Amino acid sequence: MLIKEKILKYRGNPFENITSGLHLKSVKELQTFIKVEIYRTKATIELFLGNYEASTKDSEKSLHLASNLGNKDALCKSLAFQSEIFYRRSDFDRMLNSTSKFLKIASTMKDKTQLGNCFTQMGLYHWVKGEYSKAIEYYKKGLIIHKKIKNEYSCSRTMINLGAVYNDLKQFKKATRWFNKALNLAENMGERVLISMIFNNVGFSNVNLKNEKKALRYYKNSLRIKNEIGDIFGVGITLNNIGNIYRRKNDLENARKYLESSYRITKKIGDVEGEIIVLENLASLYKSMGKIDLGITYIRKAYAFAKEIGLGKEISEIKAILNDLLETRGKIRCQSKKSH
Repeated sequence: MLIKEKILKYRGNPFENITSGLHLKSVKELQTFIKVEIYRTKATIELFLGNYEASTKDSEKSLHLASNLGNKDALCKSLAFQSEIFYRRSDFDRMLNSTSKFLKIASTMKDKTQLGNCFTQMGLYHWVKGEYSKAIEYYKKGLIIHKKIKNEYSCSRTMINLGAVYNDLKQFKKATRWFNKALNLAENMGERVLISMIFNNVGFSNVNLKNEKKALRYYKNSLRIKNEIGDIFGVGITLNNIGNIYRRKNDLENARKYLESSYRITKKIGDVEGEIIVLENLASLYKSMGKIDLGITYIRKAYAFAKEIGLGKEISEIKAILNDLLETRGKIRCQSKKSH
């Protein structure tokens, strides 16, 4: 039942996707179309399980077959999924490449469903690169189309993304308004994947609004749902968020437990962006625990990863943590020399 839910809630009903190809002219074309959907469905399951290598291979097979078939809708769906995998793997250059191809094809289609989805995905790319104005522009373009064609799932997901941008811009009340709109739609649809995403983001807003007790409740509800539906990517993110609250509350042992668990997951599944974020929090945690050298080791790893994948929005924050740790170590060494 959980696997079925993962498919239905994340990329649509595979049976409906397959039957949408019944207009094809020959049996051979229909067989190819079915294979496209089977490989994309397998890739979806692997993505949820955190098996990014397997998901990437199945996605490439789906894309290759869709290209041979020449079916624009199937090709757009395969490119959209490939873009999502590259996002999860923090391979943002390849994410942009897939999304740009997606946009080129979707712009020629009479049915604007895929164009709306592409605008949302392009917004995600600009958000992760810290280009917030462009992210908002693309998200709002996507939202206009989603509303026009009454695609409530895509409306809700795009609203979540808009809220996340405003979280980053520290406009937390505006972010919360977007999350509330998204939650109304998600609850009406019974979309637990979206609900768990919203809870996570609302938790982040409440942390910054200094309501940590409420934030912790949202994070733990999000974690419960993500564990139930097997969203390993989301589990890694949420464990980090919970650990960070305990770190702020100076509950260092609980913070270490959650953050180290998050680090193991993000590292295992290849979520480099998630790994960078948890490394930052671990570095700050180990400073609080007096383990300065370990903190420096972690933050240097975070800096190397951020430079490698071009994650500009994190680099200045990483440098600040590194400089603080180096300064603290220098003071400790200086005091140690004086005591001798």
